Amino acid sequence: MRKPPAIDELDRLIRREPLDDESARHLTERMIIALQAAVLLSHASYAIADAFCATRLAGDGGMAFGTMPAAIDHNAILERNFVQGRQWVDLRGQSSKHTYK
Repeated sequence: MRKPPAIDELDRLIRREPLDDESARHLTERMIIALQAAVLLSHASYAIADAFCATRLAGDGGMAFGTMPAAIDHNAILERNFVQGRQWVDLRGQSSKHTYK
């Protein structure tokens, strides 16, 4: 199995000397994001974990709403979090076949 680029980045940050305050904060942030990804990969649905890893680890998404990569299963994420008893409209503007009870 090939090492993800995020792990290479962590390795580079850990080995950086001297580790000043700014570098330490950046390293801590990247470690926390990697740990969050590990938890999601172990305990969340594939759609949620995939979206998190693509946007936070791979850098394939922006920081604003609606900037996730097109390959992300947006509808699976919305469906998972939908309020029961309502019909929803998917991202293509089509009414869902599901009515949650």
